[in-house]
Order: sequence, then C-alpha cells, then structure tokens
Amino acid sequence: MIHKDDFVKDGCGWNAKASGLQVNGKDVALYISTKTDTEHADRDIFEEQMETLKLISENWGELTQIVVREILAYQSITEEYFFSVFHAPRISLSMDSRTNLPDVDNAWSFIVGVNVEGADDFGWHVEFKGITHTDTWAG
Repeated sequence: MIHKDDFVKDGCGWNAKASGLQVNGKDVALYISTKTDTEHADRDIFEEQMETLKLISENWGELTQIVVREILAYQSITEEYFFSVFHAPRISLSMDSRTNLPDVDNAWSFIVGVNVEGADDFGWHVEFKGITHTDTWAG
C-alpha cells in the first residue's frame, strides 16, 4: 500500500522512490505534481491523487501488461529488446494547468526511460485515465 508518508517534497510536487510496484524486477518511482508552477503555494498531495494511486496499485498486473503491449506495438520492437533498454520506470500524476487542480478522470502516465547511448532524456509514455489506456507516445 502506498502512503503519503512515502513521499518527499520536490519542486512542484512529491517523489517516492520506492512504491512497492515493480516491472521486470525494477522498482517504479512515483511523482505527484501538486501545483502547476512555482508561482503557486506548496500543497500536500490531494486525496484524489492518493485514490488514483490506490486504483493503480489494485490493478497493477493488468496495467503492466497494457504498458508493455502498447510500447511494443508503438515502437514495433520485441519484448526482449524492450526489457534490455528498460530503465527508470515511473508513474507521474500531473495537474490541470487551467485549474491548478489534479487532472480529471484519474489521469496519469507511466514513463519508461530508455537505456541507450544518446537517449538520456528519452522515454516512452503510456497515458491512462483510471485504468483505461488513452495514448502512447515517445519523447
């Protein structure tokens, strides 16, 4: 179970290095944004965001299968290659820039870094609303 106490304040949000969630034996880090920019006051993690994390945790097996399947299809790569470059997985919950409140519909992203030379900031992003996949992209 993920608790607010697992997080440390960081910039415009909160980080948790150990979530208890894993993919291919690697721990999945968590980042929760709680404001859209530094002009806004610091805030605690919203209850809606904790509910989203609970939903993710309860459906983790199914969600990891979706993440792998979507990235393999998006990149036209093999599972073997995917896991050979799989690096720094994290879940990110962002904020709605118009309202400075958590994204509606339990929106979140699963981001996988790619461990290859020249791709230091490159990653695959699999986006969800709740447990429904909405988009996959890379950048």
